[in-house]
Amino acid sequence: MNIELLKKHLASYRTRLAAANSKESADIAERQERSAYYQQWTRDKLQKMQENDFQIYIGKLWAMQLWSNKRYATILRGVKSY
Repeated sequence: MNIELLKKHLASYRTRLAAANSKESADIAERQERSAYYQQWTRDKLQKMQENDFQIYIGKLWAMQLWSNKRYATILRGVKSY
């Protein structure tokens, strides 16, 4: 591994991260918000979740951000059978 190249890119990333309106800052804030959202779900709350709750829960997952119609994806998985 080229340590000098790594240090160069880390320095560049940290500079962008420190910028007030950087995309990286927005991404980190979004991750923190998502993390807080999922941490508030207890076992009891998960077991009592309704279909709409499940759609929101799944819709916030990073991988689901790629899907434009998240409701279709949850129905496709058989949510209605639960």
